[in-house]
Amino acid sequence: MKRNEKLGQEPERIQRLIRVLMASLGHNETFRFGVLPYRVADPIFARYRPGMAYGEHVDDPIMGSSGPRFRSDVSMTVFLNAPPTTTAASS
Repeated sequence: MKRNEKLGQEPERIQRLIRVLMASLGHNETFRFGVLPYRVADPIFARYRPGMAYGEHVDDPIMGSSGPRFRSDVSMTVFLNAPPTTTAASS
């Protein structure tokens, strides 16, 4: 299960982030040619603080919270920062 914080409803900020993310993905050959998406759902921007987790889960096969709903045949997670490393010394 996922335990995280989602970015609040700040439409202008979210739209800027979506444009940056989609432009970056559009320049990635694997995304463009390997996935070849017909439609992309709006991403969810989440933050993970110490003690939070990105565990095993199953994504909803039907996406689209606003407007028409559609099948989600491919799902992905893009980490904007490297995950923290855990070592015995830091425990």
